[in-house]
Amino acid sequence: MKTIISILLIPFVISYFASSVQVFTHLPYYWDKIDFFVFGILLYSLIYMIFFRKSIAPFWFIFSHELTHLLFAILMFRRPQTFIVESNMGGFIGFRPGGNFLITLAPYFFPTFTFILLLLKPAVNRWYYEYYLFILGFTYAFHAWMFLKHSRPWQQDFHDAGIFFSFVFVLLMNIVMTTIIFIVLMENWSMAWLYLKEGVTNLYLIIRTDPVPLPR
Repeated sequence: MKTIISILLIPFVISYFASSVQVFTHLPYYWDKIDFFVFGILLYSLIYMIFFRKSIAPFWFIFSHELTHLLFAILMFRRPQTFIVESNMGGFIGFRPGGNFLITLAPYFFPTFTFILLLLKPAVNRWYYEYYLFILGFTYAFHAWMFLKHSRPWQQDFHDAGIFFSFVFVLLMNIVMTTIIFIVLMENWSMAWLYLKEGVTNLYLIIRTDPVPLPR
């Protein structure tokens, strides 16, 4: 069943990727709203490549990973019982009743620290807004590198949710989440609606079976 769902999700991946590309073509016009966000991404990436790239499992990667499991478990009315994080060893979270694929895969597509900071955006003083953007970019790069570090076929989470389904679903959600973050920073709310709408429109163009008439 999950294989069929995975195949059905592939057109959504293509569709929303195309919609995201359209959004990103507008980024140069909003550079003054995202510049320090991008600088934060670049600085974290530089620090990671120099100091942490060869680390097997940095503590903060493991902590964020398990924290995101915990957050989604609570959001889905699970009762947490165990929360363990060990540097270079791994982590574990226990809860009741059982989990589902969203709880299992959440750390691979949901940048927890970034979204926590986004919730605080309306309260940020404009005098400190550039510092806020910088830290926001720092947290997003943290998620991106964690995603690249942990997204391996042998990950137990992927086996639990189904490897093929996990990769397709996580790819789709990362495309959507990343685009939404940029749209929020650009503060173009009409673009958010267009993004969601064009994702569906592009999907129709992908799956349509009737021949497109050739121009005369």
